[in-house]
Amino acid sequence: PDDLDLMDEHNLLNMDEESVRSINGCRVAECILRLIPDADNYRMTLRCIRLWAKRRGVYSNVMGFLGGVSLAILVARVCQLYPNAVASTLISKFFLLYSNWQWSQKVPVLLCSVTKGTLGLGLRVWDPVEHWDDSLHLIPIITPAYPSMNSTYNVSQSTLRVIQDEFDRGLSVVTEIELGHEPWDKLFAPSEIFCRYKTYLRIEPVVSGSESDLRLWAGFIRSKLRHLVSKLENWANEALQVHPCAISFCGLREETNDVTRRSCCFFFGIKTIKRLDTQQAVDVTQPVM
Repeated sequence: PDDLDLMDEHNLLNMDEESVRSINGCRVAECILRLIPDADNYRMTLRCIRLWAKRRGVYSNVMGFLGGVSLAILVARVCQLYPNAVASTLISKFFLLYSNWQWSQKVPVLLCSVTKGTLGLGLRVWDPVEHWDDSLHLIPIITPAYPSMNSTYNVSQSTLRVIQDEFDRGLSVVTEIELGHEPWDKLFAPSEIFCRYKTYLRIEPVVSGSESDLRLWAGFIRSKLRHLVSKLENWANEALQVHPCAISFCGLREETNDVTRRSCCFFFGIKTIKRLDTQQAVDVTQPVM
């Protein structure tokens, strides 16, 4: 109904955890709009940042990057800090703020203080002191609506490095744009992931069936790939940089004897990185079982 107040906590009464998470998407969107000073500048800035994230390959929550909610919160925080700025200035401030953010200290991005509700519903909220697993999250970007959650719990060490590199690149590009040395198109240039690494891991699930069968199987595989990134990092004692490609490449593989095989390819760029506490190299050419 039109008169429904999404922010009323009474709407959460007698809901199970899955239902609370489902309705919380709408509540978060409504809360963000109430916390920002100018909705028009916010929307314009968010469109640009989402385009940037998609072009640069860091827009995929399931693959361990930034999702739509995370980007919305990041942009909203910039709008709060610069309430009178226009969209172009907000984009510049976005990269300035988050390229210098203390991600290594796990400083959370908050639009408002985290509360435990007013009705005593007892729903779990993000709290790294009370919940030890919350303290393990590498990038805490916290949703503003009760119950507050971390929207980027999927981020790994490798994807965090990629995100930080893209923030730094974005700051460098917008600085050149402000000086008149580069056009805005350069900010949205496609990612160079397939030119950046010497070694790539390819995962190709194959099905003998329809496109819907492939979508189901590929979707299941995609949801597990972030665990593969973590396994590879742990296996190499965090001496590997594993860069998942945020997009997949699906299509018809072969068609013989009335059997249609379809496949979907996922790619990971891999390189060794030197840690401060070791000089040992990691051989990525050997099979990992």
